[in-house]
Amino acid sequence: MRIISGKLKGRIITTSAPSGVRPTTDRARETIFNILGNMIDFDGIRVLDLCAGTGALGLEALSRGAAYCCFVELSRKTSEAITRTLRTFELEAASYNVITADSRLFAKRFSIEIDQQYDLIFTDPPYKEKIVNSIFNLIIENRILAPDGVFVAEHDIRETVLSPDQFEKTTSRTFGETVVDFFIEK
Repeated sequence: MRIISGKLKGRIITTSAPSGVRPTTDRARETIFNILGNMIDFDGIRVLDLCAGTGALGLEALSRGAAYCCFVELSRKTSEAITRTLRTFELEAASYNVITADSRLFAKRFSIEIDQQYDLIFTDPPYKEKIVNSIFNLIIENRILAPDGVFVAEHDIRETVLSPDQFEKTTSRTFGETVVDFFIEK
């Protein structure tokens, strides 16, 4: 896997996916970022990459100008690999944080009084868990997404992501068994 665009374009993402994890394909990632490019300006935004896996989505956002990305990944081995990749890319330590935790627990513990909101949130949990809706609800309940922010959910084609009343699904793309939905606040 390579970074598609931005200051890190062409750099190889060395994080290997744990057994049973399917990383976002280059084609899907390119489409995701083409769509996002029409929705937000990456310059200086804060990004949250939940169920980060290889970290490819967050890394791509950093490459395109995001000021900060928090990667949340359950697997310690994978979290360590993301950290190694970030160091290899020689990104400033202040521009990222890698947290080894369950994404739902991270979202539950988020406090608007203490933590800063995120302008762009990705989630790509293991398909078999079907937890995108619970993650989305926690993001809303804890006000993790900034006003005018974008929530991007990658999930199995057999999982339906419900759009809460205050959100609108702006677009959706299908890549084989994978669906990527884009949500904004109404």
